[in-house]
Amino acid sequence: MVKHAPLINAMHAAEDPAARFAVIAMSGKQYKVSVDDTIVADNMDEVDIDSFVKVDDVLMVGGQDHTLVGRPFVPGASVTLQVEELAKDKKIHIYKLRRRKNSQNLRGFRRQVTILRVTDIDVPE
Repeated sequence: MVKHAPLINAMHAAEDPAARFAVIAMSGKQYKVSVDDTIVADNMDEVDIDSFVKVDDVLMVGGQDHTLVGRPFVPGASVTLQVEELAKDKKIHIYKLRRRKNSQNLRGFRRQVTILRVTDIDVPE
């Protein structure tokens, strides 16, 4: 789940760093992010609330007037994330029913998640 910032006027997009976006790879998934977005990612070990995480696996960086595509990563690009919360996700119910066998099974599962906020996107010049 990614929440994007509102659209920005095209005249100010070149000067405003919030107009940039990046596609990052974290724990086997890809996220399209811009500044002040919130990401719900898989559990990250050994991080504390309000600590910063730097991600160097940036697949693409772009904006209104330019786009950099990595092969596979953009050299020198990085995204800085701030840990906002360590929580559990919504419960998922797993129900198995074997018809005509009088056998059923109900289980629940809540995964551990880390909620991150994008603070900065660094682009090589």
